[in-house]
Amino acid sequence: MIPLMFAAALVDTISVPEDWNSVIIHEWGVITISEEMLLESVPELNYMMNPWSSPSLDDKAPVVYFYGCDFYDAEFTVELSSGYFTEIFPFPENFRADDSSITWNITSGRNMGEYELPSSVLPENRTYSGWAMDEWRNGAAHVLDFGNGTKDRFVFYECSIPFDEDNPPYPFTGRRGLDSSFEGQVLVFSRGENDRVEMMLSGAAGISDSSQKMVPYSWNTVLETLCEWSNGDMQFEELSDLWITWEGFVLDGEWDGDILLVFRIPGSTIDRMTTITLESPQNPNIIINRFYLGMIPFSWTY
Repeated sequence: MIPLMFAAALVDTISVPEDWNSVIIHEWGVITISEEMLLESVPELNYMMNPWSSPSLDDKAPVVYFYGCDFYDAEFTVELSSGYFTEIFPFPENFRADDSSITWNITSGRNMGEYELPSSVLPENRTYSGWAMDEWRNGAAHVLDFGNGTKDRFVFYECSIPFDEDNPPYPFTGRRGLDSSFEGQVLVFSRGENDRVEMMLSGAAGISDSSQKMVPYSWNTVLETLCEWSNGDMQFEELSDLWITWEGFVLDGEWDGDILLVFRIPGSTIDRMTTITLESPQNPNIIINRFYLGMIPFSWTY
């Protein structure tokens, strides 16, 4: 049984968006810093560009869903403020390696049935059942028909945005750490006895407070926290899929540092990194909700 506090946190996240006069776009993802994290829980695709050497914010596994009214012959575009794309699915036509934006031609549908992936876009030696992406195909989002023959429930991309190490985007500080003025909550994970991961919920200013006690890792506590942070922007199933994607990385404790900080990134920071738009001949009202977690290791001796 879901605890009462957890159930209360789900009130705004459990239902499917039903504004049939609007197209509602939900996007979730994780931002990391540079290449200090080994992303074993994120699916490997068959397309990757050469990384840059400068420090960067890496936009990992952003997944985009569409709800609400139908749309036809629409163009969904992701545009970077700077940097480059590292993963794209499904791969759109007419994309060049130096493009700062991606556009997919999509039409919404109702019934998923069997999703269809042209063999040319499948990762080498992978099968449908072997993809972590299968977890993302559940739910009530529109099925999308793409111009290249793909039929799937989401759009997926990754990108890397370089930044000046002396002036990183708020609330990041340098290559690691979190600005003490950040007013949001922070999930703090550490390795306890026998490398078992422990956790606590803190403010940015209290991360170093030794009086705060770590407790054993709890899936329910994490999901309750994500629901509170979402404040109705995401569905519970979306938040659950996000954490399923990243839980293995957190619990394996392979991140580089004494603790791992997880927090919701302000929308203004996300919008300065990337923008997403949908244009359709039907000219519907567009509602966009973006939910991103920051995941950064922190070392007391760094």
